[in-house]
Amino acid sequence: MSVKSDLPEGWIWVRSERDLSIQTLSRAGETASRMATDTDLTPREPESIQDLEALMSDVLTPIVKRYGGFLLTHGFTGYEVIKKIKSRIAPELDQHAASEKNPKGKQICKRGGCSVDLILPSGDSLELARFIIAELPFDRLYFYAEDKPIHVSHNVIENVRSIVRFDFGSRGNRVPRVVKNL
Repeated sequence: MSVKSDLPEGWIWVRSERDLSIQTLSRAGETASRMATDTDLTPREPESIQDLEALMSDVLTPIVKRYGGFLLTHGFTGYEVIKKIKSRIAPELDQHAASEKNPKGKQICKRGGCSVDLILPSGDSLELARFIIAELPFDRLYFYAEDKPIHVSHNVIENVRSIVRFDFGSRGNRVPRVVKNL
């Protein structure tokens, strides 16, 4: 694993299976990378650890084996990180919080499972998304554009295999569409 200076802040280059760890997944992303030096960002809930280990073995390891690595742009996001992020997240839906709970003891995302955002070094997200859809167990896959990271989740209980493509609407906003394939 390396954090190259020419990568956007918080992106982590995962080059081999040895680079896959809960710590790596917990440090990926802009806010998490800033907090990782003085805050333990790893999951608290045993179910979250189980979810992340399954994601690594069932989804991320096959991607490393096939492509020789990937860029992890956003990983596990526990409550401490969620509190610091002001926009562009939906913790109750996106599965980045895995099975973590808020201070009131309520699960942050009721979908279960966990997710990461990633892109190939070549930038070809369409190829990566098609590989995941055809070959790997996934819960949800969000596809934004061929040159943008994809969001993929995995659930140890049940993978619904939902594919959501985000297209631009007439006002320039992103509009989600559930599709059968890409």
